[in-house]
Amino acid sequence: MVFFTLSVAAPESVAGDYDVVPADFGGNHNEGVATMSLVDCGDKKSRSRREMNRKMALCRQTTKYSEYEMCLAQQMSYAKAVLLVKEKRSAPEKMVLPVGIRNKITIPCYMISRADGQALSKVCESETVTILLVAHVVDMYSWGNGTQGQLGLSTAESFVSVPVPRLAVQEKGIQTIACGTAHTLVLLDNGTLFTFGLGEDGQLGHGSYSAASTPVFLDKMAEQTLVSTIACGATHCLAAGVLSGVWSWGSNSYLQLGHSPSEEMVNEPIACPEMKSRAIKYLAGGYFHTLACAVNYKQTEAERAEEKTFRAAKQKAEVIKGKSNSKMSNLPDWLAKAVNSDTESKDRRKEEKRERVMLAKTEEKLMKKKQQSKNEVRTLYSWGDGGQGQLGHGNLYTEAFFFESNPKAGSATKLRSFTQLMQPRMVEYIIDATTADQLGQICALAAWGQQSALLTTKGKVLTWGKGEYGRLGHGDEKNRHYPTLVTGFNAKGSTDECIKSIAIAQFSMLALSRDANLYTWGANQAGQLGLAQSKDPDAPKIRFLACPSVVKSISKKGVTNICCGDTHLGGVTENGEVFIWGQDEGGRLGRESSPDVPVCWEPWTMECRELNGTDVGFMAMGSSHTMMLTNRYPADDTSGMKNASSLMLDGSEPEIAVELSIFSACCNIS
Repeated sequence: MVFFTLSVAAPESVAGDYDVVPADFGGNHNEGVATMSLVDCGDKKSRSRREMNRKMALCRQTTKYSEYEMCLAQQMSYAKAVLLVKEKRSAPEKMVLPVGIRNKITIPCYMISRADGQALSKVCESETVTILLVAHVVDMYSWGNGTQGQLGLSTAESFVSVPVPRLAVQEKGIQTIACGTAHTLVLLDNGTLFTFGLGEDGQLGHGSYSAASTPVFLDKMAEQTLVSTIACGATHCLAAGVLSGVWSWGSNSYLQLGHSPSEEMVNEPIACPEMKSRAIKYLAGGYFHTLACAVNYKQTEAERAEEKTFRAAKQKAEVIKGKSNSKMSNLPDWLAKAVNSDTESKDRRKEEKRERVMLAKTEEKLMKKKQQSKNEVRTLYSWGDGGQGQLGHGNLYTEAFFFESNPKAGSATKLRSFTQLMQPRMVEYIIDATTADQLGQICALAAWGQQSALLTTKGKVLTWGKGEYGRLGHGDEKNRHYPTLVTGFNAKGSTDECIKSIAIAQFSMLALSRDANLYTWGANQAGQLGLAQSKDPDAPKIRFLACPSVVKSISKKGVTNICCGDTHLGGVTENGEVFIWGQDEGGRLGRESSPDVPVCWEPWTMECRELNGTDVGFMAMGSSHTMMLTNRYPADDTSGMKNASSLMLDGSEPEIAVELSIFSACCNIS
């Protein structure tokens, strides 16, 4: 969901779409249409708050103030957005955040060419210019088991199951969704979170243990950091900060949260101490375990020495500055002002500022050099329950090793304390293969039940954990205690295809190849494998498959997104067509007229009146419920569209905007 155009709605003399370039700082407009008046500030730094409140500021570039200072001043005057006129005749370039300056601007900031800016400025002198920021929006649908509130529906639909897709929330900038057993976690484009569903283990993160049927803003997470990626275990939630760190909350029965070892459950987000400084790329959660992929960088000895020298210089500068500030703080206010006003003090402050800028430039140069893609190393960490080998640390933390070391067997309490790992630990078995580029870098993680999987940039799949029903795809039912390569993706011939996406169900797995072939393996009691069944009722049913098998009915149909619940599975094509199959208990398959047989053995195309005309882009599944995101643009015809069941509010929306955007089927967000 990205900003894609700026339009002028009135007056007619300048109406139309305009080419603008976004800044490298400030926020983005992500949802629907934002309407505002344009105020010409000329080359002034700002106008009064009364003049600028919730309006777009049109400013001219000047040598007196930097671009950043101009935009920050407009934000402090309560402007809703900034449009800066570039004085160069060539096309405007991006405005870059000054070196060493922390970004404090949250409103959208854009540049416009000199000619277009002058035309708008001239009209502003005599008429009101109405600006539209236009972006596409996302609608969220849900269906299946909703008895714990996991569908995000409200009013009469709260805590009930829904057998067909129902519009839960409309017109939001939703980035992705993660589902647990009976709860749902939603990540918005702005990096904030909403949760709903079962909360008895604290998995909603609201500071209580109660359930919620409507989406609730996770303010306790927003207070700490914005989020880049999310995942759910059975009863716990995971979130990665945009810069670094992992936050977790919910059930901690096997220490799967990575913190709070004395607590069985945690009802609000807490950072994992061991992952605090690590940049996180991917997350995944199983029933009682957690996986995280962190990004590190290779360095030569010379580069490490250079960075060490820089860190020492920076620390020394900070110590000197701290001592100087400490001395000044001991003086009375009137004397401190007098001291700071002399020429020597001013020169000293200028020199300190130059040093800070120089250090910031050096740090930026070092980081760019270090963080080149060729130097990137992605490292896998795991923690929580390792009883079946799902942590990938070999025999360590497994039940098999416990009973082997304790022939007389211990109590259940001793077994649990042996198999659980609280502190995130690096999975060493995958380091050599990925570092030496034999398999490629990690590019996706998946976990559910008591098994784990990862996907590499070279299209290789590795699985480990519990092997019952052949769910790991290695041709047998044996457990694997470390990441093991899966083979047999050979729908095209003897050579394995490259895989681009993976998903895990309770007893089975899905893999999608780059050539759009879909593979399944594992248990088939509820039709999870999507295989055609014999018409002969007496013919034996396939109980499970221990090797990948291609699902011919939907392969080569352009599937781009795959997902799994416990015993139901699905996929979305590039054209927005939805395929779904498996167990249909509780209406999780979304069939309007469900037959007597509660199992759909083969993938079927979802045909629901409520979804007619929508562009489906993403689907996610919990144990027995399904969530879907559809894309829509403001120009789309929404006349036959039903109102959303729920609101998704973070407390910052004006009442008028809420009324317009939710209870009507339009996209105006004022």
